[in-house]
Amino acid sequence: MLYTRLDFLSYEIRLLNIKEAPDDQSIHCTLERTTLIDPGNYYALSYRWGDLRNKKKIVVDDAVIEVRYNLEAALRQLRSRGYLRVWIDALCINQEDLEERGLQIRNMRQIYSQAKLVVSWLGDDPDNIASAVKYLLENGRYLHFPGRRRTAVGQGYSSSGGNTEEEKEWDDQRWRIFQSFCELDYWRRVWVIQEIASSTCVEVLFGCVAMSWDLITTAIYHWKDHSDKVPKACASYQYAAELNHFRICFTSTNRRPISLIEAIQWSHYALATDPRDKIYALLGLTSDGPRLVPMPNYKQTLEQVLEDLTRAMVDAEKSLDFISMKFWTPSKNEWPSQVANSLYFWSGLNMALGAPMCSWNPMFSQIPIQQVPNEKTLRAQGTILGQICEISSLTNHGAFVATSEMGAADMYCNTSVLPNDLHEPYPSGIATAILQSLSLGLAPTGIDFQYCLNNFWRPKARKEVFGGTERRSQWDNINLWLRRNASLRIGASTLQGWSQLHSKTNRLKYILHPSDVPYSDNDFEHCIEGIDKVLHSSMRLMVTQTGLIGMAPPSAQISDSVCYIKGCSIPVILRKKEMALHSTVQEHLVVGGAYLYVDKKFSGSLKFADWAETYFKDPTWLQTIVLS
Repeated sequence: MLYTRLDFLSYEIRLLNIKEAPDDQSIHCTLERTTLIDPGNYYALSYRWGDLRNKKKIVVDDAVIEVRYNLEAALRQLRSRGYLRVWIDALCINQEDLEERGLQIRNMRQIYSQAKLVVSWLGDDPDNIASAVKYLLENGRYLHFPGRRRTAVGQGYSSSGGNTEEEKEWDDQRWRIFQSFCELDYWRRVWVIQEIASSTCVEVLFGCVAMSWDLITTAIYHWKDHSDKVPKACASYQYAAELNHFRICFTSTNRRPISLIEAIQWSHYALATDPRDKIYALLGLTSDGPRLVPMPNYKQTLEQVLEDLTRAMVDAEKSLDFISMKFWTPSKNEWPSQVANSLYFWSGLNMALGAPMCSWNPMFSQIPIQQVPNEKTLRAQGTILGQICEISSLTNHGAFVATSEMGAADMYCNTSVLPNDLHEPYPSGIATAILQSLSLGLAPTGIDFQYCLNNFWRPKARKEVFGGTERRSQWDNINLWLRRNASLRIGASTLQGWSQLHSKTNRLKYILHPSDVPYSDNDFEHCIEGIDKVLHSSMRLMVTQTGLIGMAPPSAQISDSVCYIKGCSIPVILRKKEMALHSTVQEHLVVGGAYLYVDKKFSGSLKFADWAETYFKDPTWLQTIVLS
């Protein structure tokens, strides 16, 4: 019998001992039992399992077993480097014992953090690019972007013309190599997140080529800082960047705890053969994971796991923000840049930008929520703020989405739902609401938003943009988006109309009195940068028939409802679910979280949750909303 039962109370684990042998001989190993209390020196392998259909035979404790080709190749490289005492999940965990699998998951963080070295196995390099990747990284060839040629003096590059055909071919080849490297399946495996984040020392193995983790992340940092210059075909580098982001957050000396809801959101791009692992693989990294999921249970179905997690989150967090996380579901057919842009946008909001969208922290003392008897729905208290009647195009996703008329039968939400003083929700002006929505409330305060909006529409304003080619490129993106969505109706006018309102008057005023210009060049640059990030996140400008302006997730549609759910710190987009004829209750599908600009003249300025709690304190304004 290959596996005997472990003593989990003593934190027992198994380690694989690889027997030394020439490279051309088959793999022979033995299993040993040890304890995490004092395991001695060992290595831990981080890898992807690979194709189930492609298998190789190895010998473990005199028994011939089949393993996947990718693991057998990794074992050969480990043996050749003298890494002979190793922890490998496929062999050190009895995969047939569901109870053991669940119990060992709780030890994963300790296993990888206590390893002398974590070996990151990218694969056996079928395209023979590993040596080229290492050469390019070690010699700083990631520093220079397409369209810039090497000058004769030093190692600098010039943006002037004159590239030879040979230089262009070399440039293309260099980025093709980086693209192949960044698109390796390893970077998107969900278990890799915990394995790398927990480790104290990482060595990357790609075929027979070894590289340090820092060598790779140095290039990633540079590309992240110059993301607008990285070829779109290489946008998948951001998967590796997000992996390193986890590692920094987890190992930093002044780190703040990572919640499970944050980790799930950050890792929504990651892939797993078993969808339950999208939760289980993150438990060891999170402060509340072990409390929310005390015991990973592979005997439960995915539906059961999600139901238990939902109940635990509601009870523990006193927040329903988790329902707003359905923002982007990547598929094989989507461009990596689309997924990466949305990924970085949301990660940035909740880290570097101070989390203006979601609090992810307990913020409500009591949530009026009930479990519906069939356990497939939740009854929450909330109110429908309006239905989407206009919505903008998706950045990088084709043409403008035309508006559609909604008949009386569709207008089940009307203005009588809102308090009277919200019938004119933007006393600071529509231009302010548009730009604050496009920047998610991060536009500099104290600027003339109307004049700023004028300058995004006016072509000649491009010449006045400071910040070099990067800022002008961002201004171009915003200008193109405005023109593509020019006919989008907002109140009494269109997006084009609001962009051109008072344009000549304002321009003349500030030409005659330049000292009165209501914002600095720095302010305008920050505004450009913020709006460009939002537009590239694939969020869409929306207008409700009640006059509210905000940003919706990419999958939102006309006639979807913008709702306030008590317990959510941001508005939620809901869609009516098609119900059976005999149904007496209307259920709603959650489309995702949204953003509504709250005018600064209202109390609770810029914080939707505070604003909503203020205006909907009266329970008569709330109704029961059934979430499917």
